[in-house]
Amino acid sequence: MLISRLEIFNMRKIRQAEIDFHGPGVQVIKGINESGKTTIGQAIAITMNGPKDFTPGMITRGAEEAEIIAYTDDELKIRTVISGNVKQEISNKYLSNNKSPRLLINQSPRQEANIWKEKGYLYLLNFYDALL
Repeated sequence: MLISRLEIFNMRKIRQAEIDFHGPGVQVIKGINESGKTTIGQAIAITMNGPKDFTPGMITRGAEEAEIIAYTDDELKIRTVISGNVKQEISNKYLSNNKSPRLLINQSPRQEANIWKEKGYLYLLNFYDALL
């Protein structure tokens, strides 16, 4: 499973962003300081790991909630809403809503995503593990 698209609404300084990722490999997001690179990484982390990656102050000042929608190459839609707490739902044409994304994602032996930030760049390593 690869993240193919990410939509972010009202998260920190990002009012609205739509990001398309292009297959396996390293995805590089470049920007000046305070442009939202860390927020994108946090959006991916909270989508993949759920409430344990929540930190106070994630909602844009003046907004009631933040929303992250991630789409994967295997047609999953993971919707995360942050308000007083973190709520997640996962859906596609094969699943009903309100399944736990962490459980489904963690059951896949092929999925891995690593995120790191260095010198003004955000790197997302988005790949399939080799199947033996």
